[in-house]
Amino acid sequence: NDRNKNGVIDKGAGEGYEQFTAKYGDADTGFAINGIVQGAGNGRLEENEIINHYYLNIRFKEPEETEKIEHELSADIRASGIPLVWLDDVNGTLMRRVNGVLGVDWSAQEVSAREALRMVRQVTKVFHFEYRAEDISDAGYYSLPEFARSNAGYCFEVAQFYFWFFSQLRINTVTTGTALSPTVSHMVVKLPARNQIVDFFATSADYDIPLEQWVVYNPLQSIAEYYRIWANATNSAADADQAVIYNKHEIGTVASAIKVYLNNAIKDYAKIISLGEFILQNTDIDKVMNGNSLDSKEAKSSLEFILSALISSYEATRSRSGFARAEQLLLKHFSDNPQVRPFIERHRF
Repeated sequence: NDRNKNGVIDKGAGEGYEQFTAKYGDADTGFAINGIVQGAGNGRLEENEIINHYYLNIRFKEPEETEKIEHELSADIRASGIPLVWLDDVNGTLMRRVNGVLGVDWSAQEVSAREALRMVRQVTKVFHFEYRAEDISDAGYYSLPEFARSNAGYCFEVAQFYFWFFSQLRINTVTTGTALSPTVSHMVVKLPARNQIVDFFATSADYDIPLEQWVVYNPLQSIAEYYRIWANATNSAADADQAVIYNKHEIGTVASAIKVYLNNAIKDYAKIISLGEFILQNTDIDKVMNGNSLDSKEAKSSLEFILSALISSYEATRSRSGFARAEQLLLKHFSDNPQVRPFIERHRF
């Protein structure tokens, strides 16, 4: 019960922090975002902490809770028209295809994770999944039923298929991702109980990626990624809004949304300022800037863009105090970029 409406469950505020922790274990362990772990032990249960804790520690281990959550979640997603990123449609498009390979009773079986892997590999062999070669900015993100009909997908679409498949067998998996290089990001699924990465395309095989570098990308964040990709492909402000709603703490998602807003003929400076200030207020900027992972490098680049967008937005709205804050952060963290000071001076008023 988020009584003070600040978006988190606060410790010592009668909001359920203590009850949740007593029943399900300590979820106040932080969450991976922007190349860092954010919010660990801060007396607040953020959305990502609660969701990640469910998928890592509760799902299928607590059958009664799992059945209730999964039923309500899938019903709400379908009723609300949320994209079916990791759910089949009401017609069972994907289930019917898999039934054709494994038989109609395959999901009723109790099998080991090893047997489940054998089964899903049998399915993918019959389906002849191929990697989508189109530019993602043109091709967008398939929903799971669309993927089922296409026989081709990007890594994140295949990861969602694996997540769906193991879920039918009541074996817990999480979608997980990492940056393989400065220009290549990759998503797969992980079996938490076995601490095992399952990479259908074996893209990560050529990179020496330690297991701890693969971070949870929970289902709400996956919905955000769907909207973000389509927002970039179509310059849709509505999709950009949705992406931020589902992944508001990720600097790259917010930066991507701001780019869409700046591309529109009528600039919504109030929205740009609101999003930029949310990131500044809810991110450990110093920790991000001191990070040396490939993910933190991407976050730094996105942060520089957000600060630059704030500078131009504060100029447009004549906010001297906001301009001064953004200027201070740009100079503190990005003064080695020779374009920063001239950019600030061009927008000074």
